[in-house]
Amino acid sequence: NPSGFESQQALSLGEIYVDVDMASVLADTIHIKEVRITAPAVFYEGLIKKNNFKVIQNNINKFAGSSKRESSKVEAVNAESSNDAGTDQKIQLELFIMEEAEMSLVMATPVGTQNTKVTLPKIVVKDIGREGGSTAAEVVQTVTAPLLSQVRKAAVGAFANVDDLKKDAEIKIKGELDKVKDKALGGLKGLFGK
Repeated sequence: NPSGFESQQALSLGEIYVDVDMASVLADTIHIKEVRITAPAVFYEGLIKKNNFKVIQNNINKFAGSSKRESSKVEAVNAESSNDAGTDQKIQLELFIMEEAEMSLVMATPVGTQNTKVTLPKIVVKDIGREGGSTAAEVVQTVTAPLLSQVRKAAVGAFANVDDLKKDAEIKIKGELDKVKDKALGGLKGLFGK
């Protein structure tokens, strides 16, 4: 979890299954047939505009951007020298699945801190790096994009429910204020004998 947030982690991966073509591990392109993550736990903290997953997404985008720049520099160096040494390994990932993810949300709201849990939809991504492979940063960006999208949708839905809680709280507060007002008016009427 990024600094400034309470939870130790933003994501706990649960059970992980990886099927790798072992013959490709030392090749220029590593061929991964499948990565399956089952029952991960997602911990969301903050508001819609400022939350731990927004920080994580910004960090991933920076990482992927710097990786692309480094990859371009390596390619330029390799083009100048006909030596293949120093080329980065690429990755081909046929199938990525994340399923049975449960997200815990901790949100500061006008009616206090709200805690809720939601189940995220199954995420399936196919054929990453199919044409010539992808860098590790590109793979991370590709598989986290749908997760971040689902996290954002779930948070927006949870905040919509918080609006309902706020309305309920306002109705209850108004009812209590009306009771206090009626009691006070009743006391005043009794004081003046009316």
